[in-house]
Amino acid sequence: TGDSFVEKAIPLPGRVQMVDFWVWGANYDYYVEIHFRDFRGMAYVLTPVRREQKREPGSIKYVGWKNMYVDIPNYIKQAVNYKPELATLSLTKIVFTTHPAEVVSDFYIYLDHLKVLTDMQESYYDGFDLTSPQKLDEIWGTGE
Repeated sequence: TGDSFVEKAIPLPGRVQMVDFWVWGANYDYYVEIHFRDFRGMAYVLTPVRREQKREPGSIKYVGWKNMYVDIPNYIKQAVNYKPELATLSLTKIVFTTHPAEVVSDFYIYLDHLKVLTDMQESYYDGFDLTSPQKLDEIWGTGE
């Protein structure tokens, strides 16, 4: 049952440029949104598109498997000016909503092959690892 469900965000590696996935549709008039949270706790809702149908963002009104993707816009901050520069973006949920006139019984949805296109480039310099959580704990520890 859903009583034991615990929400857990999925941290995405690097600077995320795009999230790509496959969705199976059964011609229901439903829409999909992807929810993200940045390192400051700000929430963002983005609507994916299909490569062949960009005029209906988020629509899963089709039959069979289709590839969908969402580009991560530059206004979602994923880096800071201080070390460490990388600031993680997290995937918090994928939401499906229905058109008000669509039936809601016997609806099934399948997702597959979720991929993240990311920039993992980091500048390496003498002492770059001094800001890693492991190194900070090793140096400063908790004193326990």
